[in-house]
Amino acid sequence: KERGIDGLVWAISPNSMSSEFGKWEDRYPGDEYVDIVGLDCYCPTYQAQPEAFSTFRSDISNCLGSLQTFAENHGKILAVTETGYEGLTYDKWWTKILAPAIEGFPIAYLLVWRNTDEMPRGMTHFYAPWPGGPSEQDFKELVDNGKLKLLK
Repeated sequence: KERGIDGLVWAISPNSMSSEFGKWEDRYPGDEYVDIVGLDCYCPTYQAQPEAFSTFRSDISNCLGSLQTFAENHGKILAVTETGYEGLTYDKWWTKILAPAIEGFPIAYLLVWRNTDEMPRGMTHFYAPWPGGPSEQDFKELVDNGKLKLLK
């Protein structure tokens, strides 16, 4: 308002947690301040596959379920505001892990974190597919099957 910006959208994005996720509402600023209720949930890299995938599926499903109910009760848009799997070391990440984990939830958008070549993490710090990367074809499959729309 003070800067004359029209159409600004505000999201609140609690991190996922495996227990007592519903307590995030204690810090909810109120419906008049929030447009989108989102979730930040990453596949853990501290666990080996497939345990990490199981943890991710459980966390994102439980948390989105809680947020969906909250969003519907408060008339808010539901989104996955940050997600991903650092390094994308599984070539079927998009179709076998991420897509099934969010299927059935009415999310407006999903955002994966950034790719970087900044050292020292530049060899592993990427979340989006890239030409020639291990998950490139799987990502294309997800887009081609019509379950994911891209903004250009």
